[in-house]
Amino acid sequence: MAPPPPPYDISQRPQSVQALLAMFKDGLKLGKEQGITNAFNPLRHRHFHVWIDNNHRLPKVTKKSILAMALLFHLLGRALNSEMEFFFISHSNTEGDQLTEEESRMAEALDKLWKTQRWSEANGLINENSPPGQGQQMRSSYQQPQAASQQTTNTETTRERFKRILSHVRDLKGQFWQGFDQSKIELEGKISRREIGHYKRLISRLEAVSTTVLLLTGSPLQQTEADAIIEFQRNNSPRDGGRHTNTVRDQDSKLCIQTIAWTEYMDDAGKESLRKIDNAFKGDDDINDLAEVNDTQLLRRGPTAKLLFKILNKDQNPPSY
Repeated sequence: MAPPPPPYDISQRPQSVQALLAMFKDGLKLGKEQGITNAFNPLRHRHFHVWIDNNHRLPKVTKKSILAMALLFHLLGRALNSEMEFFFISHSNTEGDQLTEEESRMAEALDKLWKTQRWSEANGLINENSPPGQGQQMRSSYQQPQAASQQTTNTETTRERFKRILSHVRDLKGQFWQGFDQSKIELEGKISRREIGHYKRLISRLEAVSTTVLLLTGSPLQQTEADAIIEFQRNNSPRDGGRHTNTVRDQDSKLCIQTIAWTEYMDDAGKESLRKIDNAFKGDDDINDLAEVNDTQLLRRGPTAKLLFKILNKDQNPPSY
């Protein structure tokens, strides 16, 4: 009879590997303590959309901490063969198979326009001297709302004009937004401002599938943006004749939005806006949940099993994380 294999020993592995394995073991134990299979079980049963805030204005430690958390979800998604997609707030997957060739070209052109820094640069992408196709597509999409605008461009400053075109581009981008499947993306090679449009896309597109959205962000939310999000969600409430049903937070619910907010460098007003959304609804209409984390500590120590339990299991939260 062959001798049994030697025990698996990770004592010589890097400290980060040992900490990660310890966190996974704690998650398995914590799940049983809470009366469920394990802390990570929802990854087997729900569709997950992971939205990554890659705002270039974020502090370096915040960017790295958000990326580390995204990589962890990527690892979990692959390990459990989850239905998981990754989205970036500032750009879409323009090479996916959900877009036609023409739509892909348009999405790429919009991404380029979104990344411009000034009016003269943006205008160069939509005028007739732009590269063939790109400029024509951009101009045809922009001219109609431009003509219908109540503003008089002659009285606008270039800064106001630039803000207006970016606002319109933001709305156009939503038509072509798609993510990256966890099995087809290497996050190390991939990693604007968060705004109302992302919440609208989440709520309006995902009602047909049991989906958990993980929104990883370090960008503060303005009070007016929070109010607009709450109003939009209220107008889409099933109790008020909206399109969505069964938004309770369990494995059978249709849509849950879990925001993980990196708040070390976020002002109090930004934090309060996020909390306002979290506390805006009750019962079946409450699809929002919020976890606030410290940017530096999370990067140095990694997430605890209790934090991941809270993020993935919603109403079955442990006492603290």
